[in-house]
Amino acid sequence: MNSIMDFIEEESENFQVNDCGILPSFHSCEAYVGMKIIKAGKLQPRQCDVMNKKVTYFFYGKPSYIVAEKFPNKKELSYLPVCFIVDTTKIPIYKAYPFDTGGFAAGLYSGIFHRDVDLNSYEIDNNILSIRKYVSVMFENNINYINGNVVSREATNMDIYSLSKLITSEGDIRFDERANTIELLTEKETELSTSLKCIIMPKNLLRDKEIKKFLSDNEKIDCITYNYRNLTKAEIYHETVFRLAMKYMGVEV
Repeated sequence: MNSIMDFIEEESENFQVNDCGILPSFHSCEAYVGMKIIKAGKLQPRQCDVMNKKVTYFFYGKPSYIVAEKFPNKKELSYLPVCFIVDTTKIPIYKAYPFDTGGFAAGLYSGIFHRDVDLNSYEIDNNILSIRKYVSVMFENNINYINGNVVSREATNMDIYSLSKLITSEGDIRFDERANTIELLTEKETELSTSLKCIIMPKNLLRDKEIKKFLSDNEKIDCITYNYRNLTKAEIYHETVFRLAMKYMGVEV
C-alpha cells in the first residue's frame, strides 16, 4: 500500500464515511468533440502521454476541467464546453488520484512537492469506497470537498503534508481547483445510454437532428442548456457549466 492509502485507512476509522455519499463524475470537452461523443453514443479512451495508454479522464464530484483554456481567444461555438455527468458506479475505475495528473506531469506542483516525489505515492485505490474514505478523511464531507475546504490536522508524513499544502494553496499560483479534485481514469468505453445522467451544453446544439434524436431515444438522460452570446470567449462559460452542474446536484455554491 502506498503512502496516501496508508494514511487514509488509518485515519478513516475516525471519520463517518457514510457522510460522504457517492457523487457523480464529470467529463468536459469542447462542443465539437462533445457532438461526436453524443453521436457515437459513448466516451472512447484516447491516448494519454502521462499514462502512456488510452484512457478516459473524469473529475469526481465537480466539473473542474476548463475547456478551451489553451485557446483563450476562441469565440466559436465549437469551442464552448459540453459536460457529461456520469454515474460513478458505472465507471470501471483503472486509477484514481487526488489531483490532476496532467498538472503533476507538467511540473505545476513543483513548488510544493519534492522533486523526487513519485506519482504512485498519491494513487488512491481504484474503488468507490476508497474514494469516499479519502473525501471523508481530507474534507470531512462532500460539500467541503466540492469547495476545497480541507480538514486541518497535523500531517503524519511528508506526502500528506505536501498534499495538504497543495489543496490549500492561495495567491499567485499556476494551477486551479483541479489540484484539489479527484481524477478518475478508465480504460473502458463509457456507454452513454447506461452511464450518463445528464448533459450540459450550449442551447445551439439542440438544432442538430442527431443530438435531438439521441435525447429523444434516451429520455432518462437529463439535458441542461445554456445560452451563448456571439463573440464571447469560450472559456468564460466554465463557471456557467459549474453552477448548472451544482444546481443539478442540489449543491449551493
